[in-house]
Amino acid sequence: MSKRTRSKRGGSFQAKFSPGAALIGSYRPLATPVHRVPLWLKACLFAAFMFLLALTGWQVAFGVCAVCLILAYSAGIKTMELLRMLYAMRWLLILLAFYYALWGGWDLGADVLATLLAATLASRIILTSTPLPVLIDGVVTFCAPLRFVGVRPERLGLAIGLMIRSIPAIMDRWGTLLKAAAARGLPAKSTWRLITPLVVQTVDYAQKTGDALAARGLDE
Repeated sequence: MSKRTRSKRGGSFQAKFSPGAALIGSYRPLATPVHRVPLWLKACLFAAFMFLLALTGWQVAFGVCAVCLILAYSAGIKTMELLRMLYAMRWLLILLAFYYALWGGWDLGADVLATLLAATLASRIILTSTPLPVLIDGVVTFCAPLRFVGVRPERLGLAIGLMIRSIPAIMDRWGTLLKAAAARGLPAKSTWRLITPLVVQTVDYAQKTGDALAARGLDE
C-alpha cells in the first residue's frame, strides 16, 4: 500500500471522526433484545448499576463494565464504535490515570476509571436503543410528581434533551478547533489557547439555541 493511499485513508478517518457522536452515539432502529426492553426496565437497570458503582470497589466496577460490554454488543454497537468512544475520552482517561498513579493509589484509580467507563457505556446503550422522544417522555412521566412542588416536568425533559444534543455539538467544535490548530502548526503544549474560542463558540451555540426556543414559544 502506497504512502498516498495510507494518507488518504487516514485523512478520511479523521474527517469522518466526530468526538461528540463517538462519545454519545445516537438512536439506531434495530430489532435487538436490548431495543425490545421497555424504558422503565432500562432505567431500573441503569439505576442499579449506578448504585453498585457508587457503593462498591474496582472489582465490581470492572464486572459492571463487562456486563455493559455484553449489552453494548447485544444492542448492535460495534467494536470500532467502542474504540472511537475510548478515543474521544482518551485525554480524560490519561489525565485521571496519571493523577491516581501519582497521588491517589492504583485501586482508587482503577475504581474511578472503571466507573467512568461503565457509566459511559450504560448511557451509550440507552441512547442507542431508545429514541430520544421516548426517553424524554419517560423522564417527564417519572418526574410528574414534582408538579406538586412547583417543578414542570416538561421543562426537565426539554433540559435533558438539550443537554444530550449539546454535548456532541460542543465536543465537535472542540475537535474542529484542534484540527484547525494542528493544520496551522500550533504546538500541542499550546492547546490551552483554544479554550477562549471554544467558550465563544459555546456561548454562540447557547444563544442560537435560546433564540430557536424563543421563536417556538418554549422559553416561558
